[in-house]
Amino acid sequence: FSTPISVTLGGTAFTVDPSTFNLGPVSDGSSTCVGGAAADDSIGSEFWILGDVFLQNVYTKFDVGNEQIGFASLA
Repeated sequence: FSTPISVTLGGTAFTVDPSTFNLGPVSDGSSTCVGGAAADDSIGSEFWILGDVFLQNVYTKFDVGNEQIGFASLA
């Protein structure tokens, strides 16, 4: 897996590098890899969990007082 993906938040696209998205082969000797993303339609389309696969690719600022999070692309 060598193609980057992107996640768009607030109109800004953030690239997720393939080295963090590809979690390795499904099993020993497999040519199929496990990707670091999952979906669950029962939760709804407006609910996302962005974990370590995404967070390794951005700078993150937590603003607890204003109950918001900011992201910036890595330099």
